[in-house]
Amino acid sequence: MSTATVPVTPAAKPTHRALLYRGLGEFLTMTAREVHGALATDRPVLAALPTTHLNLLRDALDGDGERVRWIDMAQAGRNPGRILPSVLTAFDDAHADTPVTMIGEPIWPGRTANEYAAALAHEALINLAFAGRPVSILCPYDVEGLSPEALHDATRTHPEIVDRKGTRPSDGYSDPADVVAEAAGRLSQPPAHSLVLQVRRVDELLATRRLLRAQAQLAGLSADRAERFTLACHEAIANALRHGGGRADIHLWREADTLVCDVRSPGGFGDLLAGRRAADPGSTTGRGLLLINEICDLVQLSATSNGATVQMWVATR
Repeated sequence: MSTATVPVTPAAKPTHRALLYRGLGEFLTMTAREVHGALATDRPVLAALPTTHLNLLRDALDGDGERVRWIDMAQAGRNPGRILPSVLTAFDDAHADTPVTMIGEPIWPGRTANEYAAALAHEALINLAFAGRPVSILCPYDVEGLSPEALHDATRTHPEIVDRKGTRPSDGYSDPADVVAEAAGRLSQPPAHSLVLQVRRVDELLATRRLLRAQAQLAGLSADRAERFTLACHEAIANALRHGGGRADIHLWREADTLVCDVRSPGGFGDLLAGRRAADPGSTTGRGLLLINEICDLVQLSATSNGATVQMWVATR
């Protein structure tokens, strides 16, 4: 079976391509060609892939694998909200004077529905985060393992599609803001049995933290993990009081083996990339959502005309 060579994109403009592959052989052939081509032109290369794919590609590259920055996406990208600030833009920023090539697979078979929604938003936001930057980003999609919906969504979040037939513009490419809004619409809704809290004043934060910490430990979190999860909830509530209209409506519930805290406020997010870009070193603000993404196993943000939601998930075991 022949496969198309994935061309190395010139540095003149950013590219974001979905690689639709069938089987491991095709995955390895096409991603290895991408890596070899980039290294031949002295472009720094990052490969952020789920564990099995990462190991297989590293082995296939032999000595060239030593020149690649490897990231286990199953760990670093468990919460898709971490991928942009901690993986992709961090690598690009570290090579500010040189165009880079990045291979990232944030969507793979087995992702939960909530993880998928967050990863879908991530893929759309890549187009905003790297606008005007000379990067080449290739995102593999498993045609045989993913749902038809996921493959369709790949055409909506990537301006270009690569498969065994070659490279072509995506006919289905959509406005990133529309995709992000749709992904946010897939948020889990608080169940009737959830614990409901309301915070209206800053002096209510301490008591709220104590209650949330106690509930987290009752759910099975260790003292340290309960404290960190409570810190994330505190940041979301404080942001709601400061920027969201002075009100935070909180729902806390257990869903399977996770604890979920949902914080809603009347105000919205003015920046679609909030929490997904590195904080300015000279600024004391802009770190709350970054911290939330670092602490939690999954974070989903939603901003509509009715207000904003920060939904935080942490595994209880």
